[in-house]
Amino acid sequence: MFWRQQKNNAQFSHNSSNSLSKRLRIEQLENKNLLAGDVAVSVLAGNLEILGDTLGVADESVRLTGTATAGEFLIEGLGGTTIGGAPSLLVTGVTGDVTVDLGAGDSNDFSVEGADLPGNFTYTGSGIEDILQLGGDPFDPSAAVSVVGDVSASVGTSASDVTSALGLSLDVGGNLSFDVFGSGISEGSGLQGTTVGGDLSISIDGIGSLLVITSLDVTGNAAITHDAPGQLLINTDTLATALTGPVNIGGDLILTTGGLVEFVDVQETNVTGDLTFISDGTLDAATFIDVEVTENFSVVQGADSSPVALENVTTGRDIIIDSTAGDGEILVSSSLVGNDLRVLGGDTTTNFLLADIQVNDDLRIDSIGTSGDIEFAVENAVVDDDVRITGGDGAQAASFANLEVGDDFSYDGTGGTGTTEFLSEQVVIGDDLRVSGSDGDDFIFFLATQVGDDVQYDGGNGSNEFGFPGDAGPN
Repeated sequence: MFWRQQKNNAQFSHNSSNSLSKRLRIEQLENKNLLAGDVAVSVLAGNLEILGDTLGVADESVRLTGTATAGEFLIEGLGGTTIGGAPSLLVTGVTGDVTVDLGAGDSNDFSVEGADLPGNFTYTGSGIEDILQLGGDPFDPSAAVSVVGDVSASVGTSASDVTSALGLSLDVGGNLSFDVFGSGISEGSGLQGTTVGGDLSISIDGIGSLLVITSLDVTGNAAITHDAPGQLLINTDTLATALTGPVNIGGDLILTTGGLVEFVDVQETNVTGDLTFISDGTLDAATFIDVEVTENFSVVQGADSSPVALENVTTGRDIIIDSTAGDGEILVSSSLVGNDLRVLGGDTTTNFLLADIQVNDDLRIDSIGTSGDIEFAVENAVVDDDVRITGGDGAQAASFANLEVGDDFSYDGTGGTGTTEFLSEQVVIGDDLRVSGSDGDDFIFFLATQVGDDVQYDGGNGSNEFGFPGDAGPN
């Protein structure tokens, strides 16, 4: 399966059946011989308009490049495509927007290279094959593209077989919006070496879709939705892309996956606002590595979600993990949480591992009112304030090892009917330890545990075993 970097007839190649074990690479393709179409070009009141075949039966391949003169552009037909009956056309006096609509031909292929566009850029394509590329070789400054205003691109339709939208060495003064549709294979969309002065919006919906983002700076908010079988990769270290660098979002970042997205991998990403990840489909795995969030980091798992891992993540405020809608499997490791770390269990099985973490305020694990089983382990952690755990009607198995709690440690299973297995070892609690058992059977043991003040235990209505062989503190 191939995802093409269209301009220079190059492509990303990736075997999705082997996840990320194979590296993406640039690979040359043979030139395509397209059935000729004719494209109409006009400049009215400083606005440039490029229109494809109105009958929607021809194949059209068009390239727009700038010249040394401001407002002057060379428009070339490729693969037999003509521009007003000629191989190319030089237009002048462009001071406003550029609008491109190639219609519904069998194959649309439009690229912009080495051009400074003075206004907004709008692209509409509804071909069976529809490909847009803004910018050229990332290592060739002359191939870069700048747009003073907004970029808005609608690529393909639900009937399209092959679709792609790429931004390479692209500088957008306003907002950037890519909407990529298709019922067939997406040849890969993405951004490399791109700067956006406003907000970013990307929506991908096509079978086998690959979305790759590296070296991106967005001043405003970013919303990325991937709603089809495929992968979402941000600065993945196995990428052999031409240009790499961190992703910086000046506002909020919202990542949403649905459908049958196979894999999400986010690395080297800095978000000034909130980061929200919503998984609302079948997902093999999602990883977030070397991510810094100034505000909150929220993970919302859907009914068919699979493991989510956070490694070396730093937040200015809370990490909130919401598994109330389905299965949850969460790993948080080597991370610093500015305020609270909150975990919400659901009505199905939930598994959490929190290891080598620093929480500057509370650690809260809440399953109250839910019927799902929950298993969680906390290892090598420092919680500056309270640890608060509430149980539900499902079975709970919890273990704590090498944990330091600055204030209170409490477990409340009141009203729950599930079995509780609770093991704490090498734990230091600065203030009180409070345990209220559920109406189910409780097996609660604290080994080598130090408590600064009171120990309170209420066994509930079930059959209970409670052990405290360590240093129980003064009371």
